[in-house]
Amino acid sequence: MITYKKFKQLGIDLFEPGFENYPYFCTPKGATIFGWEGIDGIHYCFIRGFSETVFAVSPSNTPGDYVHPVAADFADFLGLILSCKGTAAIEQAHGWTRSVFDDFVATSEPDSHYDVVLKIAEKFSVEPISDPYDYIKKLQSSFDYKKIKFEPDYYETVPDEILPEKFEWKVYFDEGFWKHRSRSRAGQEYPLNVKFDWNGNKWLIPAVYICSKGLVLDICTEIDLEKVGEFLDKWLFVLQYDDNVDSATRRQIENENPLDIDYISKLTLNGREMRDFNGCSINWMPDSVRPDGTENTKEAQRVIDHYGLDASRAWVFRRASFPYTTSKKPKLESLSVCFEQHPVELFCPCFSDPSVGYKIEITHPLNGEKYTLTVLATEQKILDGVRLEGYDFPKHYTSMTYTLCPDISGRFFSVRDCCEGDQPRQIKETREKTLFEPTATNAASIGIIGGADGPTAIMFSHGVDGSAEIHIACSSCHFEPAKTVEWQPVFREKTCEDIDINLI
Repeated sequence: MITYKKFKQLGIDLFEPGFENYPYFCTPKGATIFGWEGIDGIHYCFIRGFSETVFAVSPSNTPGDYVHPVAADFADFLGLILSCKGTAAIEQAHGWTRSVFDDFVATSEPDSHYDVVLKIAEKFSVEPISDPYDYIKKLQSSFDYKKIKFEPDYYETVPDEILPEKFEWKVYFDEGFWKHRSRSRAGQEYPLNVKFDWNGNKWLIPAVYICSKGLVLDICTEIDLEKVGEFLDKWLFVLQYDDNVDSATRRQIENENPLDIDYISKLTLNGREMRDFNGCSINWMPDSVRPDGTENTKEAQRVIDHYGLDASRAWVFRRASFPYTTSKKPKLESLSVCFEQHPVELFCPCFSDPSVGYKIEITHPLNGEKYTLTVLATEQKILDGVRLEGYDFPKHYTSMTYTLCPDISGRFFSVRDCCEGDQPRQIKETREKTLFEPTATNAASIGIIGGADGPTAIMFSHGVDGSAEIHIACSSCHFEPAKTVEWQPVFREKTCEDIDINLI
């Protein structure tokens, strides 16, 4: 591998000669400049304490965005020049999308830097970097920019609001990842660094925090980048062609979201079980899959930095609080955690407007078991008496009475309308009081979900006439009777076993 020292011994100028080695206000402290572009003050350097990492310094960039690592060492820097036909794309990659980068490289002519590297490439085994954009983005996304130090002129020139944030890592009981609100003390960090595989993902429990009211557990889940990319492609398509995507397809795509991990966590401290009292989650998306125009939160960046995680991976971070089961704060003698997956929805093919006596065979998507759904009755109904000041609600719906054989309806099986229904309409002036008087007489209990900001649907708590074998499904509500209703059978099942992990 050719190092910068070996390259200098060749007596070849990679950059334009004659430029003085005068640093700019944004040149990092401890920098050794080895090349100038001769335009906009752009220069390249090594920084003491960062080994052979090559940095590009661009004084004409926006404040706080002047310095970026571009290559892990000098040999890779030469390889990038071969791949990019020069240095222009390398220096600007930090602010470009892949399409802009690739188009620029494809339409550019090789510059003088490329010609110099080409002369020595064979002799010193300099190979082009196969995917220069991915190489640079991974290097920059995993780099801790806060470690770069500058001369006093920099801090006097750059506004305070874009200087590196002075943040002290503290974790509080029942406070999540955000700003501390209560007067309680921060928890004491107890490093764990426990790794395991579960439910198709890689998991890390880096630490538990001992607080006065209970324990706080940080849980980091690494999500497969290919799955994230596939989901985002589908979801961006839904957003782009919203009017042409039916509700069943949208629901199926939402259900496939790999970042939506639904599980229950239970801690066992010194033989006593502690239930998850409260928790919250945030995501980290690397540049390789994050949609253009979006940014990761500061909170996610802090988790990445504090635990030293790979920023080129996709992560879901969960912080869960577990209250003590004793009046006194116990000692940590033994600690384990159990993860239990919530049942997931498994969608089956839809069927439309069944007549009385209609039978359909439904196959369980996981185990292949067969079930027969028989339609007993369908009826157009009106939900009368629903009032909310300022809004007009859709009231027309269709009910379908059915049996399932063998019968697993309720928790493990249901039938729903594929259509989301109509949105409530706002009324400018009204003084009507809120009233709920359902007209359906066969159901034991009826509830309305949704409201001014979402669709309205009807749910029945159990079947008619007290019979456990007869069930009712109700469509979404509309302002006019629906001409067609598409019904979708849905199973709910766990797709993985529970897991117990010993932490201490």
